[in-house]
Amino acid sequence: MFLSVRAAALGAVAALALVLGLSRPVAAQDSLYGKQPPPGSAFVRVINGLNRPLQARLPDGTQLRATAEDAGRVTPFQLVRDASRPLRLVLSGGREQTLDIPLKPEAYITLVVTGEGAQGYQIASAADGVMFNKARARLSFHNLMPNCAATLQLAEGNAAVFRDIGFGAAAWRDLNPVSTGLAAPCGNLAPAQITLPRLEPGTRTSLWLLPAGNASRLILTTDAIAGWN
Repeated sequence: MFLSVRAAALGAVAALALVLGLSRPVAAQDSLYGKQPPPGSAFVRVINGLNRPLQARLPDGTQLRATAEDAGRVTPFQLVRDASRPLRLVLSGGREQTLDIPLKPEAYITLVVTGEGAQGYQIASAADGVMFNKARARLSFHNLMPNCAATLQLAEGNAAVFRDIGFGAAAWRDLNPVSTGLAAPCGNLAPAQITLPRLEPGTRTSLWLLPAGNASRLILTTDAIAGWN
């Protein structure tokens, strides 16, 4: 009897040690890299290219709200736990429309609502990988100017950062954390210009080229991620 109780106790201790041993690498990884998303998941955000507010509802009921003002056009990234199947997204504003959006696991996915026509909302999708060089800053460039293959370049010297980015498309690269002036030539329009502040290593930032009457403009947003459990 004593031996069986002692064996059971030792077994429980061993099982507890195994659980604790397995949890340490996960805790260490979270401490080193920040909280890690579940395997097979993705992050999704919406950028509103319309001139009125827009809402996007995810299958779990989460609402992504994007305003028509530049400060609120871009929603935070929202975790989608299963990116192996299309995301059923309900867009509403002037009309309500249900769309199935293909996803890519382990990616940051930007859904760009570029316009609205007789057939409904027009959406472009761009996916960036989760991992990047954390010693640098991640910069994405999104072109929302119709009929324009845009280039993002240094304001002085004209060296290209991104070249020939089509309407609704995007590109990414890792940059050293420096401050510099940028310009975005687009057809015959005067280049939109912006001063890129010194970006912190390990952060993600987005530049958006948008219409501004008969011209274009650049807006800068820091990529935000909504919390999850």
